[in-house]
Amino acid sequence: MYTVNDRLDRVWAPQGDMVCLKPNKDRFDAIAALAAIDREGNVTHSLIKHRSVKKDDFVQFLDELADITQGPSIVFLDNLVVHKTKVVLEAAARNQQTFIFNGAYTSELNPIEHLWQHAKHGFRRDLIKRSNYKNSQAMFNLVYDSIYRTRPGLLKIYIDSCFRKMREYLNALPHNVNYPQRPPGQ
Repeated sequence: MYTVNDRLDRVWAPQGDMVCLKPNKDRFDAIAALAAIDREGNVTHSLIKHRSVKKDDFVQFLDELADITQGPSIVFLDNLVVHKTKVVLEAAARNQQTFIFNGAYTSELNPIEHLWQHAKHGFRRDLIKRSNYKNSQAMFNLVYDSIYRTRPGLLKIYIDSCFRKMREYLNALPHNVNYPQRPPGQ
C-alpha cells in the first residue's frame, strides 16, 4: 500500500534569477492505494481510496483479487496491522489465499515496494505537469495511471531479484537451529 499527500510547489523564475519559495498551503487529501502484481510483473488489481485503507477495504481487495485469480494464491505482504486482523485472515482462508509476511525492516525483499517506488516517481512528475490537484477524481486518475504505467518487464526483474535475495538469506541461516513452531490453531 502506498499513500500520497504531497505539498504542491510550483515555481517559475527568469533564468539566472534567484528563486524564493514562499510557504505553500496547497495540499490535497491523502490517497491510499493497494495493488497486486503477478510473477511476471503485471499489475493485476488495484484499489484506490481516500485517506487510508481500513480492514474492510482490504477484505474487499482480497475478495476482488480472488475473483481474478480464481483459485488458490499466495499473497506476499508487509507487517501492517490491518493485514493480520481476524476479519482479514478469515477472508484469506475463504478465498484460498495463503499469506506470507515479509520480515521486519526488509522492504527490499518485497516486490511491490518497487512498484510503489516507480509509481510515486511518476505521480510526482505528472502532478506538476498535468494535474488539477484540487479535483479529487483527477488525483485518483493520476494515482491509477502511475500504478499501471509501470513497465511489467522492470517489475519482473525486481521480482526475480527479491526471490534470489530470499533464497540467499534462507541458505545463509544455520541449519542446526530449532526454530520455534507456531502452536496449532494460531
